[in-house]
Amino acid sequence: MLKRRAASLLPTSMALKLVVCRAETIDWHPGLRDQYKKSPNLYVKVYDRKHRILKTKVVKQKIDPSWDESCILNSPPLSTILTFCLFHDVPLVGSDVNVAKAETSVGDLLERCRSETDVWLDMEGSRGKSRGTFRLCVSLRAIAAQEVITKVAREASTLESPLPVGKVMDTIEAAQGLDSSSKLSDTLDGVLSALKNIVEVGDALAKVHPYANTAWKILTSVYNIIQHQQETDNEVVKLAEAMAQLYSFATDVESLKKHSKSFEDILLHITMQTVECAFLIQEYCGHGFLERVFQTSILGATKRIVQMTNELLRLKDAFAQGMAVQTTIVSAKILDKVENLENLELLKRLRCASSNSSSSEGCLRGTRTEVIKHIALSLTIPSERQIIWLSGVAGSGKSTIATSVSEHFRVLGRLGAQIRFSRNHGDRSDKTVILHTIASGLANTHPHIKQAICNTLAHDSHLVEAPPGTQFQELILNPLNSVKGHLVGPLIIVIDALDECAEDSRSWMIELIANSFPKLPKVFRVLVTSRPESDMTMIFSKNSAAIYQCPLSLNQENNSDISVYIHHCLKPIRDLHGLDPLWPGTDTVDQLINRSGNLFIWAATALKFVGERTAQPKKRLEAVLKMSFREDNLDQLYALALESNGDWADPEFRESTTAILSTIALAKLPMTDSAIDAMCDLQVGSTASILQHFGSVIQWNVGHPATTLHASFNDFILHPNTITPNFDSAMVKKSLVLGCFRVLQKHLRFNICNLPDSHLLNCEVPASVKAHLPDSLTYTSRFWGSHLAESDFDEEVLQLLKEFLANKFLFWLEVVSVQQEFAAVEQVLRITEQYVQVGVAWELSKLSKKSTWLTTA
Repeated sequence: MLKRRAASLLPTSMALKLVVCRAETIDWHPGLRDQYKKSPNLYVKVYDRKHRILKTKVVKQKIDPSWDESCILNSPPLSTILTFCLFHDVPLVGSDVNVAKAETSVGDLLERCRSETDVWLDMEGSRGKSRGTFRLCVSLRAIAAQEVITKVAREASTLESPLPVGKVMDTIEAAQGLDSSSKLSDTLDGVLSALKNIVEVGDALAKVHPYANTAWKILTSVYNIIQHQQETDNEVVKLAEAMAQLYSFATDVESLKKHSKSFEDILLHITMQTVECAFLIQEYCGHGFLERVFQTSILGATKRIVQMTNELLRLKDAFAQGMAVQTTIVSAKILDKVENLENLELLKRLRCASSNSSSSEGCLRGTRTEVIKHIALSLTIPSERQIIWLSGVAGSGKSTIATSVSEHFRVLGRLGAQIRFSRNHGDRSDKTVILHTIASGLANTHPHIKQAICNTLAHDSHLVEAPPGTQFQELILNPLNSVKGHLVGPLIIVIDALDECAEDSRSWMIELIANSFPKLPKVFRVLVTSRPESDMTMIFSKNSAAIYQCPLSLNQENNSDISVYIHHCLKPIRDLHGLDPLWPGTDTVDQLINRSGNLFIWAATALKFVGERTAQPKKRLEAVLKMSFREDNLDQLYALALESNGDWADPEFRESTTAILSTIALAKLPMTDSAIDAMCDLQVGSTASILQHFGSVIQWNVGHPATTLHASFNDFILHPNTITPNFDSAMVKKSLVLGCFRVLQKHLRFNICNLPDSHLLNCEVPASVKAHLPDSLTYTSRFWGSHLAESDFDEEVLQLLKEFLANKFLFWLEVVSVQQEFAAVEQVLRITEQYVQVGVAWELSKLSKKSTWLTTA
């Protein structure tokens, strides 16, 4: 396999024609041997490094000689230095005189020759001896195949001995490639025109537009490069020609607008296939993510090109006949590995996040289009900065944008992995879980990646227990580097809401992104979203070469998008409550837009509050509009949403509701209403009866986990505010710990799952036994240690902890074993040791040894 640096090479087999045209003598100083000669006898020698590649004939007695002699350069590196030496032929003397020379690189000369037909080089005296002042006229250009072949044949026929066959064939093959280069450039020009028409149609083809725009951008970047310097193989030309045939329908923008809806679905399929074709052409032509020039380095590419060509022709026929098409895209990814059951079992060793789906639905169609397009293209087009950091204030729409970008690449089959941090999903902040979730996502994206990761797991069964740094190197970095030759086009990793990563993992995660992710192969592109917090800003700014900072500004585009969003949300409110179709009127909508402060979360919360099923929309809208303009308008809105539901003057209601909302905000995983009742020591059904009034800030249904709709509400409810001015964070955290021990003491008992045989392995325990574990016990068994770690030392808590260790500890081990959470036991014991006083340390020591024996038995 040929290997050369892409930055310094012309494309493989590129032939250039160098012509030495003429010279101009500005000033001639004859030497002693030239005393009878008024004019010199001049000729030129040209050197490529130390090898002479051309010697012109001698032109006698002229100060402005012309030669027009040429040679062919076959694939010279752009950095190659060409040395032009001007000689004076002195008759009857042993050696000629080197009177002047000039040097330039192939790349510089090519660049100059693009804007000028011929280029003049200023020549300097050789070895300090000036015989005059000279200028040399030369040209360098790519040439057509037939010209090269004719030249080689003509020159070969004049030689007494033939040129080496290899040299002749190399030159001819290089020239033949130039004709295909011209064909590719011309064909792509037609495809780009058609794609541009589709892009310009815009809203009429809203579903199609993002993919047409992506394909257009990729192919434009390829086209701009290959016009002057790229050759390629006939298979790629055939692929481009198939694309041109397919897009012949898109030559008329007005016709596209008129008939867009009738063929939008098939056009979506066509443009998505075009994106894959564009990725492969980009990589094949040496300007993609693989940092290579030669198409031979893309393993299995030829077969994939043929498959894509056939698929495009099939789509052309289907489109012409108005037929529906199957939604299978022929990917540029080279997929030739076979799935096997052993790999599936190996991947089960990875501890992935229990739920990695985002609650966000993504952006409303037609909103945030510019920022989504900018991010998608930045992730698509190769560059040294493979990480994009999208930062913005709370409620500015970062997560919905991340969801839309993820969906864009998921549809293309190029979403490698995603993880969304959340204060209500503490398991996602575990370092091992983070790495395993990323590794698992990448493995399920591409079979070669899966095989490489599975090979690593098979070789080292204890790798999943290794330190995080080792796991990143062995489980992610090394496997990805080993298969990068099989990867064509970008694979995207999305890390959303980094600012919500738990404190004990946060700094590690920031460092991982800043210093380790840039070591991934360039094909892997990363989108990170977060609030612009100081620790991230400081560390990410230090690695600006790899991280592109993309602040999400609250500008006029936001204002327009929020207008679209508000109008969209008002319609179901009018329908639900039977309001006038024009309600609430243009002026009122404008007021809502202005009060939003360009924050989508404000608009979303306000409209949920106004449109709740049991509400009176007109009165609630009036209450929203009566709010004063302040910087904390989102907090005002949250306070209004709470005040409007329930009797906050009633101490019992205030205490119960504050406990419920605080528990939801501090939970490590979302809890059901029954689990919250148990944790807060409330009567069964209390949580359900209260939460039904808070749909504008809490996402919940009876029997399902409850979670806040946005992290900014957590910030509001966990600090003193107009609703709970005396909020005490320490007391709330203590109440959670007490709630955990209360649940553990109540439910833990011997053989809680009613297993028929205590010798059963965990894998043999039927899933139905989990029905014996109440939701509250499932939660507290897993997270009581985490809540203990976050609370201050307290004698009441200590007493409950002692009782738990003495009476319920072994029963707890049974539950965590059934839950497959035994890995957390050691960490919980460390937390406990830090909490208890020295007087009970010996008791903890014995229990620790016993638990260690149980976990390894």
